[in-house]
Amino acid sequence: MLVSALTGEGMERLLSEIEGRIASTRIVLDLLLDGSDGAGISWLHRNTEVLAKAVKDDGSVAMTVRADKTKAATVRARFSA
Repeated sequence: MLVSALTGEGMERLLSEIEGRIASTRIVLDLLLDGSDGAGISWLHRNTEVLAKAVKDDGSVAMTVRADKTKAATVRARFSA
């Protein structure tokens, strides 16, 4: 795969390939946290890739995160996913 340093041609394909390889080794988890769990939300930002985060009407926080297999097990245990 070729990428031009001058024009950037081929960059989208390269980024897509990199994303595909990363995604294939990671697990996506959907979580619902108490809005007051700032420590938990912060931990997820530090230890996983946060793909989406939304505050619901009841104050809870819905998060979609991506983590490698070892971190995913920790996330499941810590957040009952």
